[in-house]
Parts: sequence; structure tokens; C-alpha cells
Amino acid sequence: ESALVMFYAPWCKFSQELKPAFAAAALRLYSEQVPGKLAAVDASEEKTLASKWKVNSLPALKFFRRGKFVSDYDKRKNTVEDLVAYLKSPPVAATKTEL
Repeated sequence: ESALVMFYAPWCKFSQELKPAFAAAALRLYSEQVPGKLAAVDASEEKTLASKWKVNSLPALKFFRRGKFVSDYDKRKNTVEDLVAYLKSPPVAATKTEL
């Protein structure tokens, strides 16, 4: 299973601007039965988790597959359509032989 996780903070203006599109994308993915999940983590409360995944700016969007980090998401693509399209065709993790 795949997940796009948004690390945010309640005080962050940019996080607050992204939240409505992120929530709408989650509803759309659910209604269209697209595999994968969207999740949100308050980085100001979950500092250890944010540090583990190298969250250096907010909001930060990170894509995981089967619990493993795959890639950072380009947060400039922040419309509902962008987020849904990303989960419909997520990136493929590189294997060691490809690196």
C-alpha cells in the first residue's frame, strides 16, 4: 500500500493553504477507489517522526510504499487534480541495480 504524507504545522501559513486541497484529494481518492492513502502529521507535535524523515521545511510531502520512503513530492503541484494524479500514477522506487 502507498501513502502520501503531509508534514505540516498549525502555525504555518503554507501548510494551512495546502490542507483544503489535501483533504479534498483524500475524499476524491476514496470515492474513486484509488489505491493508496493520504495522511497528515503535525510536525510541531511529532518532532521525532519529522526528524526521522528529514522534514526541513513545511509543508513537506513524502511518498511511501509499504512503509518505505520512495520520494519527496513537489509541493508546488498543490491542486486537488495534481495530488490525485500523483496517487493514480505514483513513482516507482529505484532498485540497487538501477542506481
